[in-house]
Amino acid sequence: MPTQAPTVARRNAQNVQQPQNGQQRSVMPVPFCRAARRKSGQAYQDTYVLGASVVTARPIEIPASGFIRYVDMLFSLAITGNGATVTVPTGTFSFPWNLIASIQVTNAAGDSICVPLTGYELYLINKYGGTRQSPNCDPYNDPQYVAATAGAGATAGSFAFRLQFPFEIDPRDAFCALPNMASNKSYQIIIQWNAISTIYAGFVAPTGTATLSLTVDQHYWAQPQPSNSEGVPQETEPQGNGSVSLFRRQSDTVSAGGRVLQLYNVGNVIRWGAFYLQSSAANNPRSDADFPALAYLRLNNDQLFLKRKAAWQSEMRERYGFGTAAATRDAAGLLDTGVYVLSDYMAQHEQVTVDGPRDQFLVTVDATLYQFEAAVFGATASLFTLLQNEIKPNSAAALYSLNVV
Repeated sequence: MPTQAPTVARRNAQNVQQPQNGQQRSVMPVPFCRAARRKSGQAYQDTYVLGASVVTARPIEIPASGFIRYVDMLFSLAITGNGATVTVPTGTFSFPWNLIASIQVTNAAGDSICVPLTGYELYLINKYGGTRQSPNCDPYNDPQYVAATAGAGATAGSFAFRLQFPFEIDPRDAFCALPNMASNKSYQIIIQWNAISTIYAGFVAPTGTATLSLTVDQHYWAQPQPSNSEGVPQETEPQGNGSVSLFRRQSDTVSAGGRVLQLYNVGNVIRWGAFYLQSSAANNPRSDADFPALAYLRLNNDQLFLKRKAAWQSEMRERYGFGTAAATRDAAGLLDTGVYVLSDYMAQHEQVTVDGPRDQFLVTVDATLYQFEAAVFGATASLFTLLQNEIKPNSAAALYSLNVV
């Protein structure tokens, strides 16, 4: 008869070594994600008045807790006393995410977990980064998203949205959750807000008073005790503790025609990337028309992927579940103009999930030659950016092991 898969109880029993010669038996420790408890709490709340210039918030310290999974941020811009007939920018101008001029996360030593990101890039991380389940991870679809109001009303121009900054990339084994238990070694979030005229660039901005409310909550694993109430040992930290998920960016000025771009952010393990192209039109909207119809990804002069633009769009719809019509973009549940996501490294099962396999993550070293070849950029192509998620594991075992029983 076929062999039956062992139950959890049977596996635990198999892990018990029976006493021999008076020696005490030993048991396998309870895995971290079973012993630890997920928790959350408020980390920060404040208001700011936005105006004609960039506003820098004071550094936001994440209170000591356990192992940080992610921080959840609610941004709410309230306009009062507006006297203009406000017009709302279209999706290709990265509104309303361009409320955030830059956001950066650093540790106590001042080392960056990510380069300074724009608000639109943080939006891309939330939507395409694979740390929240698609298609429900679309920030446009969030119940707390409030579209900007147009017109001449006193509150016209107000809007709200929610974004997360992820640290953990896999909730099954808390991989890349960051230890945060020392109150004198806090992680910090540093944010700058754009001027109102920049947020509404190219359109009619609201007048009056613009008050921004920010609420930050942290979600974390509480550190378990070394043993439970029955004396069974427990893991007190995730496997691979010390592994870090990083975000880096590369932007290149491009023009019409073919081009081979060397991608310089190598040396770590690449999990995914998002390419987006802006045109030379006023205020640099994102552009599909100028994105190359044919492109190649090469590794050490060996071709990794052939990417035809139309097939790439189909691939993103299939892997993420976004988009109902090829020509529709920049709204809830849809793809984004000029954005092409390289999800091949984490979509091993042809679908992006929050706990997908890591076998196809791209391991690179400092000497790796990584290139993007565009057959032809369009006539008004201007700025080409790669936003990339990389893993710095503390070991190969940490990268490929999953704490699953």
